[in-house]
Amino acid sequence: MTRDLRPDDLRFLDPLTPEQITHAASLHARLRAHRGEWGHWEGGKPSPDGGTTAYYVVLAPIAQQAYDWLIDSGVLPVFDWVAWSAKRDLVRGNVSGLAPDVARALLTTLVLQHRSSDGSLLGAFRHGIITELLGVLGTHPEVARAMVRADEAPETHAAPEAREARVLEPI
Repeated sequence: MTRDLRPDDLRFLDPLTPEQITHAASLHARLRAHRGEWGHWEGGKPSPDGGTTAYYVVLAPIAQQAYDWLIDSGVLPVFDWVAWSAKRDLVRGNVSGLAPDVARALLTTLVLQHRSSDGSLLGAFRHGIITELLGVLGTHPEVARAMVRADEAPETHAAPEAREARVLEPI
């Protein structure tokens, strides 16, 4: 018997609009082509009151654009992502094969977790998880023909065998 990975409280989702699909596909292609750091930590400097400033993550511009679009685009569903037990298993597997609604749920988890666990989203970008999930959202027959084919874009993310070794913030 196969375990149902879909969150119990994830209601029927409205389909993505053609604009959302196109933008997700565009972000996917741009993230796959990215060569460089996904962000960095800042902070830990002396403050005027004699203390030390808190550390925080500054995402690279392309990662920040993807984050901002995910927050503002309406693609993230509302559900109890904290209680969703399958998220831990999913993030360690091949997320590129997920159903679109489950991919949207996992994106919700990763993006919203960032607000309470600084650095978790940076890890998701570094391991290619956000890129793969945007690829799921951007897969649509008409859009796929117009975008860069996945096998033409150089691969910069963790190999399948390295997925087992992913070390991410707890989700």
